[in-house]
Amino acid sequence: MDIVLNADIILDLCLEAQPGHAVAGQAVKKHLARRERVWAYVGDSRWLLDTLAACVSGPDLATRRRTAATLLAEQTQACQWLAALSAEGPVFAAENPELERLLRACSRLPETARLLTRDPELLAHHPKAMHPEQYLALPDAQPTVPFIDLSVQQDHLRPILEHNLHTVLHHGGYIMGPEVKKLERSLAEYAGMGHCISCASGTDALQLALMALAIGPGDAVFVPAFTFMASAEVVSLLGAEPRFVDIDPLTFNMDPRCLESAILECLQEGKVKPRCVMPVDLFGLPADYPALRALADRFGLTILADSAQGFGATMNGVMACQLAHITATSFFPSKPLGCYGDGGAIFTSDANLAETMASLRVHGKGADKYDNVRIGINSRLDTIQAAVLQAKLTRFPQELTLRRQVAAQYSARLAPHARTPYTPSGLESTWAQYGIVLKQRDQVEKQLRARRIPTAVYYPKALPFQTAYAHLGDPAGRFPVAEEVSRQILHLPMHADLVPEEIERISVEVIQAIQTCQQG
Repeated sequence: MDIVLNADIILDLCLEAQPGHAVAGQAVKKHLARRERVWAYVGDSRWLLDTLAACVSGPDLATRRRTAATLLAEQTQACQWLAALSAEGPVFAAENPELERLLRACSRLPETARLLTRDPELLAHHPKAMHPEQYLALPDAQPTVPFIDLSVQQDHLRPILEHNLHTVLHHGGYIMGPEVKKLERSLAEYAGMGHCISCASGTDALQLALMALAIGPGDAVFVPAFTFMASAEVVSLLGAEPRFVDIDPLTFNMDPRCLESAILECLQEGKVKPRCVMPVDLFGLPADYPALRALADRFGLTILADSAQGFGATMNGVMACQLAHITATSFFPSKPLGCYGDGGAIFTSDANLAETMASLRVHGKGADKYDNVRIGINSRLDTIQAAVLQAKLTRFPQELTLRRQVAAQYSARLAPHARTPYTPSGLESTWAQYGIVLKQRDQVEKQLRARRIPTAVYYPKALPFQTAYAHLGDPAGRFPVAEEVSRQILHLPMHADLVPEEIERISVEVIQAIQTCQQG
């Protein structure tokens, strides 16, 4: 649960060395040790500074205020600041306006949040108020480990996030506002690509790219057999035929040898024309672009990379999205670079393709929105989502480094007990997910659930065996690697802000679960 520090508690923290003030510090330290959020209310700042200045020593008021400011900065360093919003303004009719402002601010927090205070009136009349001694009496519990923790990331970015969001609210350009173009320039520069076209989702990014390539009935697009439904779905939506390709047994990405066989089989059948290869940077690891590009060049195919999980990945120091003709990515909230809703983007260095995709995302517009030169769709990235992504991009390189460190710690602990991810030399994954391969996957997953360790399975069924593709008639055993991996892969909590203690706890529980299943 979150706790909000009433002004009296913050004062206690600053005067902790004096008699009667220590219990507040003990409660706050206990809460922080549980990796829970602590808030301080912005509206209390002036009162705190004036009151604390009267409590500290110094030759004059200016010196005492500087001392008070330093103490406050130190003691609230671990706090998130609960900003005052317009709802906290009109409180003049309240019996206690200052208290009313605080309570209105607290109402924005989760229902479980509590207000830490020693104020007798608050404790007597407000159900969310809690004395520090009450908090210390709560039973100790092991902190919950979330599968993906966006709240910690938000804590790091709160000032710039709130600034960006309020800027959009004030200028009101909710559709294609200035933040959208700014983000597209930032993303293109980061990726080293000539053009970035933002859109409403990662799925739309794939569809827009295929539409720009004029993919349709009579065309074949080669898709990995082990990936999310969206990769093949957009092909089918346009009337083309997805041709599934088995995956490499080490990387789980599209196997170039299987791709060559699939292309030759397609040509021999003569029913549909091979047009496009759609490798997926699965779990953030770049596909084997040199081998895939050689095949694409040989057969005259376009490479459209589905890098929904892989934006920011590199191959020999080069951004992976530079290695395909077109790259599509997703900004779904759980992605390494995610917004607070749906969003996506397309990257290319082909100016003509970029112009076509920019037109397609807004109903095929030409010179203006009422000049429609082609049939398109409505797939604009919301300005608010662009504002969120612009804030997150400031921390993104650091987060990729942190994800790689988390993955390295996992592998060091788990490699003796399970098959851990393989990363070829020269490749840097974004580590969108961290998966291990286990023959007793389902039993281990059940054990971890009982141990309160969240897990996920990406993906429990190979794409050719989804009900939607039953009509293709692919028999069991046609994609042996994809089928085996879908039965054995298990994903563990992964995000940039996992700390070593959490990684160790998860690893210990995983090892014990594996050993229990092996013995049973």
